[in-house]
Amino acid sequence: PWGTDGQYLAGCQVPGSVEPPAGWECWQIPAGQCLVVRCTPRTMGAVIDTIVQEVLPQEQLRLHGAIQEHMPAPDTPDILELYFPVEPVDD
Repeated sequence: PWGTDGQYLAGCQVPGSVEPPAGWECWQIPAGQCLVVRCTPRTMGAVIDTIVQEVLPQEQLRLHGAIQEHMPAPDTPDILELYFPVEPVDD
C-alpha cells in the first residue's frame, strides 16, 4: 500500500518458531527493563522529548534501545503506550 516508500509493519508479535514471509525481516527485541508511558498519538512527540530530556536524566537512566509503540486495544486508537528500554547510567 505504500508504493515505493517502503513496507513496514510495527508491533507484530509472533512465536519464535514462525518464519517470516519472503522479503520480510524478523527482529528480535531482547528482554529488559522499560519505562512505560501512556499518551496519545498527538502528544507522543512532546512526551518523548520530556522523557528523554528530563525524566531519564533525573532518574539517572539512559535509553538502551529503540522506543517501541504499543496500541493496547484496537477500539481505542487515541491511546498509545510508549516503551522506553532503559538502563542505569554508569558513573
